[in-house]
Amino acid sequence: DIQIGEELCTIYGPSECMDARGRREYLSERFSFRCMCEMCVEGNTNGGDERMIEIQSLQEEISLLSSVVLTSDKATAALDSIEKCLALMEKQGIGGGVFTKSIYHHGYDICLAIGDDEGARGYLRKELIAVKHSEGADCSKVVEIEYALNHLRKG
Repeated sequence: DIQIGEELCTIYGPSECMDARGRREYLSERFSFRCMCEMCVEGNTNGGDERMIEIQSLQEEISLLSSVVLTSDKATAALDSIEKCLALMEKQGIGGGVFTKSIYHHGYDICLAIGDDEGARGYLRKELIAVKHSEGADCSKVVEIEYALNHLRKG
């Protein structure tokens, strides 16, 4: 139950990383309000806008590297980019659930591609937590991830 006066939080988007001005314009155009969340108010005072731009760049790089046949060097570079992106997301305050699940899935795919089953298992466990957090413990994606975890070769 929701208590009187209890704060309700939701994510209005956008799904891509933007600077504070871009996010505020997006929210104003689509939802007719001026966002006063910590991240939008901060802007780039503490480097937030620069982190968001770097996160967006890393996400694009990760997606690109995940879509090609990886050599060992490229896989290592992709996994390094994943860890850097996750660290920046955590620092930015968007290090959970909806924002990280696709990044974890890329890590899983890359580890599988290079035969690192233990690494794949680690990323899949983190993706499971993110999906449960963002979509709920009873969603079909949870069942799919749990199945994959149970059928991934033991190291």
